[in-house]
Amino acid sequence: MLQQVHLGLALIAVSTAGVFLTLVALFALHAYANNNLHLIARFISYAVEAAMVFADRTATNEILMLIASKEEISEASILGNDGKVLASWHHPKDRPLHSIEQVVDHRALPKPVVLPIIHENKLVGEICLNGHGGSLRHGCHDRLPWCSVPCVRWYCPAGCWSASSDRWMISLV
Repeated sequence: MLQQVHLGLALIAVSTAGVFLTLVALFALHAYANNNLHLIARFISYAVEAAMVFADRTATNEILMLIASKEEISEASILGNDGKVLASWHHPKDRPLHSIEQVVDHRALPKPVVLPIIHENKLVGEICLNGHGGSLRHGCHDRLPWCSVPCVRWYCPAGCWSASSDRWMISLV
C-alpha cells in the first residue's frame, strides 16, 4: 500500500515537472520567435527602403520574395503610405499538412509583426509579417515514413508514438 502511494506521488511530481518545463519552453519559444520576426522585418525594411523611396514595385517584390522565401515567414506584405499593398509574398500552401500547420502557427507563434519603413526620418511604408515556424516542427514523418503521427520537437525530442505499432519510434534529432 505504502509503495503504491510513493509511486503515485513520484508520478505526480514527474508529471508536474514535465508540464512546468514544457510551459517554460513554450514561453521561451514564443519570445524567440517574436524576436526573430522583428529582426526579419527590420532587415526587410532596410533592404526595401530605396525601392520604396523610388516606388519601384518590381524591386520591392523581388527583394521581399528573395528574403521571405528563405526565412520562417508564412505571409509578408509591404504597404505604401496610402495603405495599398505594394508587394506581398505567401508561403506555398501545397503541403499535405498545411491546415494543421496553420493551427499550430496560430497558437504557438506570436501575433503578426508590423514595422514602419523609414527613410530620412520620413515614413515611406510599412511591413507586415506572419511567422511560419516550419523549422520548429521536426515531424517524425519527415525522417521516419512509417510513423503516422507528426510530432513537435519540444514535446517529442527523441521520437514519436507510432499508432500502428503501439510503441515509441526513436528518431535522432
